[in-house]
Amino acid sequence: MNDFAVTDNMKTIELDVDEANRFGHIRTLKAKQEEDSLYITFYSTYVDNALNANKMFSINVESDCDKILFLSKGKGKMGIGFAKR
Repeated sequence: MNDFAVTDNMKTIELDVDEANRFGHIRTLKAKQEEDSLYITFYSTYVDNALNANKMFSINVESDCDKILFLSKGKGKMGIGFAKR
């Protein structure tokens, strides 16, 4: 991930991801919130194809979200990306 921003109303997170990384080019993501946690899984393009790649993503976030977790593909486990203090 290159950068992220939270909108003024705190309801949307905008992610700027690397177009090409160790998983290849990112084509989409899946975001699902359960209780106070937002789970995000990135999906790469097929055959490392830059044609269908995306770099910017906007994700709606509920007000009770305290942490954002990203899927670690190598281990199949979630890891904390961001957490409120």
